[in-house]
Amino acid sequence: MPTYTDILKNPHFSQFAALLSVPYRSYQWRNQHPHIPFWLRTQELSKLLNGGGLAHPAMRDAFQEKFLKLINELRQADPRLKYSEEDIAWLIDTLQSEQASVAMSMLLAMASAKTTYATPVQIANATETNESTWRNRAASGEFVGAYKAGKQWLIPIMSLRACGITVDIPAIDVDVEPDEEE
Repeated sequence: MPTYTDILKNPHFSQFAALLSVPYRSYQWRNQHPHIPFWLRTQELSKLLNGGGLAHPAMRDAFQEKFLKLINELRQADPRLKYSEEDIAWLIDTLQSEQASVAMSMLLAMASAKTTYATPVQIANATETNESTWRNRAASGEFVGAYKAGKQWLIPIMSLRACGITVDIPAIDVDVEPDEEE
């Protein structure tokens, strides 16, 4: 049975948390995609988790159906947001496990957690690419929630993950985020 740490370090878990974090954390994203009833969908998922958990197969099936509907809507609305068939297989396997309620509760909590950032220099060093590439991608709006603080671009690590870019770098914690207020 996986530990909490195993769940948090699982790349499929991280991918879904990253994907969900974009609309959770970005008022701008939600305004650009008003046809996505994000809060309604996440409220439905939370009710399933809080209404007895996912111990009953019917509850797991309902959760799976609603979760898949949500992530499909997100990806259709914003092709930058990615997940793979392996991510879906992990989700289905996890929902059939004894830890389904714990893992899905952790997933929703992680998606709504405070945003951490990386600089283009950090990302370039971690990926052995050019820093200007990351600066230009941030400036073009490729990463939801990226913003310029003075002369420095800050890119949300979860937005990188949501776009399928996995890097292991120390995160920058920012006291005030530009997009967290509604």
